[in-house]
Amino acid sequence: MRDLAGWLRTRVLQPRIALLWLVVLAAVAAAGTNGALAWAALASAALIVQFRLWDDLEDVPHDRVHAPDRTLVRSADLRPCRVVLWGSILLLALAIAAVHEWTRAGAYVLLVVAVAVLYRAMDPTGPRRALRSQLVLAKYPAFVLLLAADPTAPSALAAALVVYGVLGTYEWRDRRQESTR
Repeated sequence: MRDLAGWLRTRVLQPRIALLWLVVLAAVAAAGTNGALAWAALASAALIVQFRLWDDLEDVPHDRVHAPDRTLVRSADLRPCRVVLWGSILLLALAIAAVHEWTRAGAYVLLVVAVAVLYRAMDPTGPRRALRSQLVLAKYPAFVLLLAADPTAPSALAAALVVYGVLGTYEWRDRRQESTR
């Protein structure tokens, strides 16, 4: 659990992640929450943390070469992190079902399956890493749609697209700056 606490401190409790949370939450609010903004705030934070953990677990092979100081790379046993990840997925699926409905929880499970397939299909160390990163970003607009009162409303779709555009541009710019260093 010490590794998980170190991971939280270095990879989640950062201004950049707080800004990401605010962007996602603002998009959810713009999409419409039917007054359930507190739920949206909590659920969006949970989604960001659990998927960040999953991203970092999947990136361990890449990070061994490019970021060897990261907590999960130095961890002797990643099983507790995986248990926390899958336990949080189960708990959040149940919470989504309780707050929204089982259909929405089913959409969340489909998102989890899609991300798992993406991770299996695209090597984190391979030449298509930039493409993989852009595809992985699709989870954030999915978060917006999962938490919106009506995910089929034009406002929800627009908010989700704006989130993807902003984060995709940031990722592209960040990678471009990284390649010139």
